[in-house]
Amino acid sequence: MTYCSTECRRNAFLVTLTCAVCGNEYQLPQADHAKKIRRGTKTPTCSLACRDAARSMTRACVGCGVDMPNQQWRKVRYCSPACKERNPKKGARKLAQKGCVQCGTLFCPKSSRSVYCTRACADRAHAARMTGRGNSRYKDGSSYAAWFRAMRPLILDRDGRRCVACKTPETFTTVIRKGKKVQRTTFSVHHISEDVRDNRPENLVSLCSACHAVHHKSTTTPWPWFAQYAASASASMTSRWKARATSLQARYSSTTA
Repeated sequence: MTYCSTECRRNAFLVTLTCAVCGNEYQLPQADHAKKIRRGTKTPTCSLACRDAARSMTRACVGCGVDMPNQQWRKVRYCSPACKERNPKKGARKLAQKGCVQCGTLFCPKSSRSVYCTRACADRAHAARMTGRGNSRYKDGSSYAAWFRAMRPLILDRDGRRCVACKTPETFTTVIRKGKKVQRTTFSVHHISEDVRDNRPENLVSLCSACHAVHHKSTTTPWPWFAQYAASASASMTSRWKARATSLQARYSSTTA
């Protein structure tokens, strides 16, 4: 096929449409028109202003007939998920009611694989499966994290908020937690015996990040006197501090046996 000019060739691939909002005729390249059809556009508009006006119109929900924003570009046909569930598409296969495996309530499943009536029931069932041996991080049933979290500030106070190896004062860094800026210490509380279940004060010392890294990267620790220091420092603490540490040990040590 030959064309007498570039203008003739351009016009050969244009489609003439009528704007559904203002009624004016406009032309659109054939490829763009085909793309809009594939994307489900049913309301032709000649400009962005007419497009926005079309989107602001209302139309009836196919389920209950209530007027709702015209959202054809999003293929929204129902006013709400509940309305869609109450008014299934004609010809759609309707599944029989079944009981929720979590709470026992009868519900209409959306598919044959649905076993929970709500997202909340699915979350509760998942939480139950992930408790104890169902959790991929489960080891031997011991619980020592709470004991360590309670002992950590006591050890930092015992060591004067300084690294016991290099005597560097404690430093802090700012982190974002739940949208707020909070100060966090950069110090670590180190387990001398390398047993994270043993959180007795005689097994814990405060180390800065640099000394902590040096200790773990060394074949033999540069500070073999950690155990002697921890025992001596704990023995010289106040009676109130000792009572707190003893109370925590009595409370949590049985969970790590």
